[in-house]
Amino acid sequence: MKLKLLLLMSLLFFVEISFAQNYVTYSSKTGILTTNSGVEGSLDIVISCYGNSSNPVILNQYFLCGDTDGFVSNLASNGLSLIPGQTTTLKFKFKKTVTSDTQKVYKFTTNGSCFQNESEMIKITVNYKSGSTTNPTNPTNPTNPTPEWNKIVKDQTINEGGSAELLVGADAKNNFKGYDSVTYQWKSSTTSTVDYQMKPIPGATSKDYNPGILNETTYFKRYVIVRLNNNGVSGVDGTTPSNTITVTVIPSPAIQNNTITLNGNIVSGSLPTGGTGKYKYVWWYGDGAGVEGFGLPGDGQDLELPSWMNSEEYKKINAAVGLYISRSVVSGIKSISSNVLKVPILPAIGNNTITLNGNTIYGSLPTGGTGKYKYVWWYGDGAGVEGFMLPGDGQNLELPSWIHSEEYEKINASVGLYISRYVKSGVESGSNILKIPLLNGNRLLPNGISNQNYFSGEEMIVYPNPTSESVNFATNFSSDKDIEIVLYSEKLGNQKSVFKGKVIPNQVVSWKIPSNYQKGIYFYKIISDNKEAKSGKIIFN
Repeated sequence: MKLKLLLLMSLLFFVEISFAQNYVTYSSKTGILTTNSGVEGSLDIVISCYGNSSNPVILNQYFLCGDTDGFVSNLASNGLSLIPGQTTTLKFKFKKTVTSDTQKVYKFTTNGSCFQNESEMIKITVNYKSGSTTNPTNPTNPTNPTPEWNKIVKDQTINEGGSAELLVGADAKNNFKGYDSVTYQWKSSTTSTVDYQMKPIPGATSKDYNPGILNETTYFKRYVIVRLNNNGVSGVDGTTPSNTITVTVIPSPAIQNNTITLNGNIVSGSLPTGGTGKYKYVWWYGDGAGVEGFGLPGDGQDLELPSWMNSEEYKKINAAVGLYISRSVVSGIKSISSNVLKVPILPAIGNNTITLNGNTIYGSLPTGGTGKYKYVWWYGDGAGVEGFMLPGDGQNLELPSWIHSEEYEKINASVGLYISRYVKSGVESGSNILKIPLLNGNRLLPNGISNQNYFSGEEMIVYPNPTSESVNFATNFSSDKDIEIVLYSEKLGNQKSVFKGKVIPNQVVSWKIPSNYQKGIYFYKIISDNKEAKSGKIIFN
């Protein structure tokens, strides 16, 4: 009875082991190859491993049994040790020189013994053709079958510069439950579908992959990497490639219409045609017509030449060998260079002076440069006039009211506030420097204002006086006030209101004297809170 029980337990153990074992299948055990005399031909047979055991299947060497004449080699692409989900490709190579058509049959053992049943062997029939040296044909060469759990979809066709659709892969992890880990790695190539020539895509380790914008035909594969637990020792890896997905990219037409013209200091570029329809611009300059030597800042369709190109240093280079400029247009994988232009040598900017009249700074009309001028106004303390930029880009400037605030008046009284104008026109020029007059700080009066125009209490200053163009009424109220400024003289015949409204503390009201007013003495009065606050006279000459 004990013997029967022992035999029964042994049988059950054998059945359990047999059910847990892995197995392999062959894409085919027969093949026909036709190759020409003296030309090497090859035939592939794919071996796939299936099962649910963590133990790898160790394949035997595939020995040739019989006549070896014409046989070159048989190599396994992924070795002879397979785990479930892995494949290996046996590549059989043959080469024989014949004087007449010859057929040979080669037999390879699959269990390591040439006494194996012939039906279990791999049998390859090779037809050697005489009189031709063209490449062999292999119409019966089988394709590498992809397991369902590692298939990806789908082939696509897009235009150059277009976005490919999401590549969706089967969920391989469901096939390897209980394993240490199952990870993915996507690879791509623009030249080959052979595994070792495909390059990993950084960060592409998810089940699916979005290729994004493509500019040339690209091949994609997904590799499933399985880490097993082999008898308690982790670290046995298996890697299985998916089928190949091809994203075919239809090339865009060549880029055309890339010309540039110079107008003053602006290089205008045409709008290109062709390519993907989306363009990137790169501007280049060089000396002696070597225009691809250095990149210029700016990536727009047009370009404003930088002012340093007309510095003294570059003017010398330009005068000696010339400075040249061109534009490159890139669209997808295509690019084109424009015509080449010589950078002109611009005359220096002249006549850049400023003068102060009341609260307005008048600037002269410059000369030189390109003839088109941009104005930038700067102010600073201690004659550091490039410290801060003032609002305003006109030829003249009205000083902002905050420049006479208590805070800035203190700075002005201590180290001075100064102002200047920069003119840009291909080249740059800085004007003379003016000191901003004090209105309230330390009770110092602007130049040209006599004591008779200085009032205590609710202070008001009227300047310049005498004047030839305009007059400023500077207030020093501690709060907002409604005021009216009235002007009159014998020549006017009646009073004229030149301002009526609310003023804020330290506001300066400027009034330009009309051109039809006769020169002479005019009287003013300032009305606040319905009473005359201040009065005086203005000399217009």
